Amino acid sequence: MPISRSEFERRQIDAIIYLEQLLRAFADTAFSVDELVELASREGRIFSRDDVLSAVDALVDEGKAEREDVNGVVYYIYKRRSLGFRHGGG
Repeated sequence: MPISRSEFERRQIDAIIYLEQLLRAFADTAFSVDELVELASREGRIFSRDDVLSAVDALVDEGKAEREDVNGVVYYIYKRRSLGFRHGGG
């Protein structure tokens, strides 16, 4: 069944916001797309694999997550921000 553009975009935004919060909550753990789909469904959030893939790729593009291929499986992890301190000589 077709959906409107606004519903389509709202679903993408919901997935991005939800997954950013999830990755931040588990900042020391990397997840595959399938693992993120499963975690979301356990919390009653139903996203397709494509929804999750698009969302985490958007988070990588925004600099909020990192992507790493480990033995042929792509994992995503929350990107911690640097505090900006530098060790300088003097």
